[in-house]
Amino acid sequence: MFNGSEMQVYVVYGGWDYEGADSAGPALFDCKSAAHAAAKRMKEDGNYDWVEVKLQTVHQGSLIAA
Repeated sequence: MFNGSEMQVYVVYGGWDYEGADSAGPALFDCKSAAHAAAKRMKEDGNYDWVEVKLQTVHQGSLIAA
């Protein structure tokens, strides 16, 4: 039995060379505008050649009975 909840978050990834190589992140945000602002900073300040923002569902909970 799984007692918990789920929510959607914006996940920001970035990296160099190509997607999946030398990656930075993920960073999680509950606000779309904050996620896109972080992605913009990563692209400008971090000199990443790729940055991606994805909306993902995360599950939070515990398998320990309360």
